[in-house]
Order: sequence, then C-alpha cells, then structure tokens
Amino acid sequence: MTTTYRYFARFAKLAQRHDGRFVLITNPLPCVVRHDAIDHDIERQLSNFRRDYPTAVIPLRFLPGG
Repeated sequence: MTTTYRYFARFAKLAQRHDGRFVLITNPLPCVVRHDAIDHDIERQLSNFRRDYPTAVIPLRFLPGG
C-alpha cells in the first residue's frame, strides 16, 4: 500500500465505522503531472482503492484528460 491509498483508506474506514460513505471530491491535478510516474502511481492507487472500498464515491476524475 502506498501513502495516498493509506490516507484515503483511513477516511473510508472512519466512514464505515459510522455507517457512512467516503466521498472524495477534489480539484483535478494539473495537466503537468500527466504521463509521468506520478500519474501512473495515482491511477494505480485509486484503482486499488476503488477495488478495496467499493462503497466509496469518487464522482470526478482525479486526473484531467485521457
């Protein structure tokens, strides 16, 4: 597990303990991070997070574009 995943998981677990749902709403990261190691790492972490916390809601793209 990576830092971003662990950070989101803490909030998701808190929501679960209180019969709530974790909702992540944020501004998209700037295009400058597209197509580099950070981009791929964030996409991987979010994919794993969505798999492990299917009740979490992430309604907007975290990264802009493609």
